[in-house]
Amino acid sequence: MSRALKWCITIAAGAGVFASGCWLCLYLGYPSGDAIGLAAIPSALLTLPLAWWAGRERAAHPPALGSNSEVRNTMSGNASAVVQVRDIHGDVHVHAEKAPTAADGQVVVGLIPHEPPNFQPPWQVETLAGLSGEICVVCAVTGQRGVGKTQVAAAYARRRVRDGWLVAWISAESADLLQAGMTQLADRLGLRSPEDDADTTVARVRDYLQTRRAPALLVFDNLAAPDAVKPHLPAAGAVQVVITSTDRGTERVGRAVPVDVFTEETALNFLQEATGIDDIDGARQVAHELGFLPLALTQAAPRIRIARSYASYLAQFRRFPVDQYLIRRDGDSYPLGVATVILMALESFYSAESTTDSELLDGLAVLSPDGVSREILAVEQEASSVDEALARLHNASVVELAGPGEQAVIMHRLVQRVVRDRCRTTGSYKRVMLREAERLDQLTFDTTYSWAWRSEGDELVRQIEALWDNVDKSENIEVVAEILELRIWAFKHLAVTALLARAIPLAEAVYNDARSVLGEDHLHSLTSANELAFAYRSAGRLDKAIALYEQNFADIRRVLGEDDPITLISANNLAFAYESAWRLDEAIPLLEQTLADRRRVLGEDHPDTLSSANNLAGAYTSAERLDEAIPLLERTLADRRRVLGEDHPNTLTSANNLAGAYESTGYLDEAISIYRKVLADRRRVLGEDHPDTLTSANNLAGVYRSKGRPGEAISLFEKTFADIRRVLGDEHPKTLTSANNLAMSYQSVGRLDEAVSLLGRTLADRRRVLGEDHPDTLTSANNLAAAYRSAGRLDRAILLYEQTLANAGRVLGEDHPLTGTVRGNLEACRPS
Repeated sequence: MSRALKWCITIAAGAGVFASGCWLCLYLGYPSGDAIGLAAIPSALLTLPLAWWAGRERAAHPPALGSNSEVRNTMSGNASAVVQVRDIHGDVHVHAEKAPTAADGQVVVGLIPHEPPNFQPPWQVETLAGLSGEICVVCAVTGQRGVGKTQVAAAYARRRVRDGWLVAWISAESADLLQAGMTQLADRLGLRSPEDDADTTVARVRDYLQTRRAPALLVFDNLAAPDAVKPHLPAAGAVQVVITSTDRGTERVGRAVPVDVFTEETALNFLQEATGIDDIDGARQVAHELGFLPLALTQAAPRIRIARSYASYLAQFRRFPVDQYLIRRDGDSYPLGVATVILMALESFYSAESTTDSELLDGLAVLSPDGVSREILAVEQEASSVDEALARLHNASVVELAGPGEQAVIMHRLVQRVVRDRCRTTGSYKRVMLREAERLDQLTFDTTYSWAWRSEGDELVRQIEALWDNVDKSENIEVVAEILELRIWAFKHLAVTALLARAIPLAEAVYNDARSVLGEDHLHSLTSANELAFAYRSAGRLDKAIALYEQNFADIRRVLGEDDPITLISANNLAFAYESAWRLDEAIPLLEQTLADRRRVLGEDHPDTLSSANNLAGAYTSAERLDEAIPLLERTLADRRRVLGEDHPNTLTSANNLAGAYESTGYLDEAISIYRKVLADRRRVLGEDHPDTLTSANNLAGVYRSKGRPGEAISLFEKTFADIRRVLGDEHPKTLTSANNLAMSYQSVGRLDEAVSLLGRTLADRRRVLGEDHPDTLTSANNLAAAYRSAGRLDRAILLYEQTLANAGRVLGEDHPLTGTVRGNLEACRPS
């Protein structure tokens, strides 16, 4: 229901109750002034909740530079080892997604087109079925645009859905879309969760399909580059792969299944069924005129049915003023005959009194050719009117419907291209692009909710990138700026959901595009720099992140001034990056200044102010300044409970961090009590598998270890490590932290072989994922050396301690606590 209609209902209901109340009071003899006052009470009681209902939005937009970074690093332990405990912030898990199924236990992924009216089953479907018995067969369905390659694959996919197979339909027009489709399949199979690496996800899907014994079908639709799909192809298993492409080179990837135009017999059968006109000679003339191309015949059939004559349609076709709507580009193989058929099919929709049909046509032409959900198309419009318009477009064969419940709408790429060129020649293209950018902007949400709403967010990313691909970048600067702002949201969403392999290239592209088109000092350029730095930091690329954050902070201070809230966000983010790199001497002064500035500019209770207080307290804890950390954490927790509520994720973060500080001071009973409550609250509020919940379990296990309860610690560490590997993946930094902590627990009870083995793998993984100089890598090296020492392997321990001491002194400085820990461990190892 549109917001306008909701407000009409609200106003009408309030006015109706007020009028009725006044009449009743006057009827009972009350004075007019009293009657008005009494009638206003029930009217207000009804209008207030209705006004909230009418005015509420799905979620707030994120601030210009995104939310403040909040991560707590707590380190505790003895002289020989460093136990790492981390908190994770920013993601709110609202609900767990359930895989859409065609039947119990059957997974069906992607927008499989529905069968179109008067569909002529192609012989290629039987060819594909005949090849399905072979091991991991790859079939390449190729042909020119408009011959029905996608319909061949869709007909076969629909058959295999009925047969109970696992079926995945993946758009392969770009590497980004291909990877997004594989990620969606991983979600449905339970192979990916928040913050998983994209390459790891794709590899897991491929490995799963290679070992799957039950039959499965994987369709890569509209593949643009044959080499792009090769890393995703299983080498074994019962899966069948079908690839559709206009590139004949795709036939080198698998068995060739070519698709051509209709035969004369098929074309005549189609026209007779679709038009209901029994005129073989007339049908033959039309089929020849349109080159037997399935797309052209499909578009022509509804108009022929209206004209009630093939001859009448041909006359209209030959005199249609196609040059008024299309511009023939030099060297462009534009199928002018098909374009004429398409424009004739669209003519009635542009001339209709209702604008819904034409707006839908124009919008679909600039959005993703792989499908647009009805939810997007219905923004600011009545859902019923959109459904009626889509039914008319579908009946005219202008669009196809796909997905469960026909919730997705697909427009053929050639139809899109004709509509876009028509908009350009009529001068409406800029207006269309702005309208669709505003439509998508209304659907963006605070990226705090990105994990819970990742399916909705992923579709928005797809639509935003399609809009960017279609914008005339050299002509419409206003439109370019609008879409760049949307793209900033898009890569922030990808980064928050840890699709960093997609997020970082997109962030780099947006950063460069914004600077070149809008200038280095434009707010979008400054924002994109901040978010690119965020993506670098999330991937553990701290050197690049800090360099970009420093430049961004300087630029924002110069452009916006010292006290602008965006400047203070930039300062907070730079300080957090310093803390992530253990550069506490730089982090703490900047955090102290930012907190003071935010208190002065924003007020004591502003959420950003409370974030700064939390981050400063975390830095104090990391620097072992616990006398300053604990009072600040206690005050911040009380303030967040009062301002945000008991169950807000940031409130739970403050409670977790306070427990960590208590643990560092030896108040273990207090720490255990708080950790247990935070774990229970996070399970209830965020869900069992949310990264924050898993962090709480890890923290509780750590304090059990400190308390001398190794059995409980190891049991909880093992369960948490298994859960984190399942949720985040084997190589995620937080998985590696969990592995480190479990290994240290093994060492504490004398299970040295297990400790050495796990620490060795963790060190190797951290070197590969984070780099030799990352603080976590140095921590792993120190801990492995400690395990060697406990196992009596002093030569290996000393060698690794010496190497780690040199690296820590170079990277962190000679006075850093970790450097001092390694130095002390090395001295204790050497003979006196």
